[in-house]
Amino acid sequence: MSELIISPSNEELLEFLTEKLSDKYIIACVGSPLRSDDRAGLEVCEQLAEKRVRDERLIECDYGLETCLDKIISSKPRGIIMIDAGYAEGIPPGTIILSNTRSIKEPFTLATTHNVPIRLLLKLLKRETPIKNFYVIAIIAEKLGIGMKLSDRVRKAVESLAEIIRIALEKSMSDRINH
Repeated sequence: MSELIISPSNEELLEFLTEKLSDKYIIACVGSPLRSDDRAGLEVCEQLAEKRVRDERLIECDYGLETCLDKIISSKPRGIIMIDAGYAEGIPPGTIILSNTRSIKEPFTLATTHNVPIRLLLKLLKRETPIKNFYVIAIIAEKLGIGMKLSDRVRKAVESLAEIIRIALEKSMSDRINH
């Protein structure tokens, strides 16, 4: 995977997620439940729960990755895929961006108001777990004001991503069983 993919195809996302989930990665859904589109990451996990998708590899982290460190450490993942809202100048709301840690700063920023910088959290996690890689799937936000409702473009991206994750979880589970 290159360091940054803007608008990956559904097939690229499915292939990436299936490969990583087959290799003991977790998905951390991050966001602020009270800030409109910043809840996008949390909404992905909520939609999966509504579809009765229950998997120990899905972790909900209200307000930031730092709020679920115990769950992450106890799962001893080889890697993390964080789903969060993002902001990027000139990229339309609802666009999905796939990035590794080296590209988190440019050309977008994460929308969540994290209390602890991600790079500091990664240093701690790498000391406490076998984590090798960290990826971000960001959904570009349209609105970040107080509110419980997602904008239409972000809602559509959330629905699409949740379905891709559902399929990837199923495929990775069958891959693990067959090997």
